[in-house]
Amino acid sequence: MVSIDAVLDLLDVVDLDRYPLNDPDSVAYADLVERCRAQLAETGASELEDFLNGPGLDLMLADAIELEPQAFRSGGLGTAYLGPPDETLPEDHPRRYWGDYGVGAVAYDLFPPDSPIRRLYVPAFARRRRGRGLRGGAPRAVGRRRALRQCGPGAGG
Repeated sequence: MVSIDAVLDLLDVVDLDRYPLNDPDSVAYADLVERCRAQLAETGASELEDFLNGPGLDLMLADAIELEPQAFRSGGLGTAYLGPPDETLPEDHPRRYWGDYGVGAVAYDLFPPDSPIRRLYVPAFARRRRGRGLRGGAPRAVGRRRALRQCGPGAGG
């Protein structure tokens, strides 16, 4: 197993051949964004299959297992998006159907600063590139707005 200290950067845990997040000016990055947009438009979600490389996945799983006892659990009846059905959507859309759900969520402030999962949300390369990131212990999701603009519903092309 890879230690937390051994993986300090998003570049170390993500399959960058498949997901070139470190090269936002490349054609491959633009293609990735377009695939994400198409999936979002078609299904309401974008799946990044094998996003983490092998050592990265092992590291994230170990982190999740350690944090799991602190998860807040809830369940009930809702859509795949955990909200009420939206009857204005097409008949085959997942937001139209009720189903049982169960969720366990760990609050961000329970993740230690060296948590690999936390580091995935505040990637080191983004902190280096923009000169921002963790300041005074408070997390900043650098690049999140850009990702939402590029991949979110209604994103411009």
